[in-house]
Amino acid sequence: GMIESEISTENEKITHFSFKLVKESEEDQNFWSVMALRQQFDLSNYEGFVLEARSDKKRQFWVEFRTGTGNAEVWYRHSFPVEQEWNRFQIPFGRFPVINGAKGPLLLADITSIFFSINNANAYPGTEGEIFIKNFGVF
Repeated sequence: GMIESEISTENEKITHFSFKLVKESEEDQNFWSVMALRQQFDLSNYEGFVLEARSDKKRQFWVEFRTGTGNAEVWYRHSFPVEQEWNRFQIPFGRFPVINGAKGPLLLADITSIFFSINNANAYPGTEGEIFIKNFGVF
C-alpha cells in the first residue's frame, strides 16, 4: 500500500492509505495490506479509541493494537465498516479481543504498535481501494 498525508480545507490532517491485496503464492492463504504506527504508548488513562474514516466504497477495515515483543507479542483487533461518507467510530478498548498470543485483557500501559488493515478475512485477492482517516486518538 501507499500512505500519504494532506491537510483538509478545515485544517485537519488526513491520512490517505491506498492498497491492493495480492496473494504471494497460490499456497498462501493469508494476505493483507497494513498501515502501522510502531511506537510505545501508555493508554491506561483512557477508555477507548476514536477515529473518523471514509473509503472509496463500502468496506470492512481493522484497527489493531499490539503489546509485548517477540514471542510475548499479543494482537488485539476490532473491525469497523467504512463507507464513502465520513463516519466517526468510538471503540472501547474492551471490544478488542485477542487474535494472536496469550489470552487476556488489552495491556493498555504496554502498547507497542497500532495497525489499520484490510486482509483476506474481509476482502478478496485483487481488491484495491483506499481509506482516509482523520482525528484518531483516545477518549
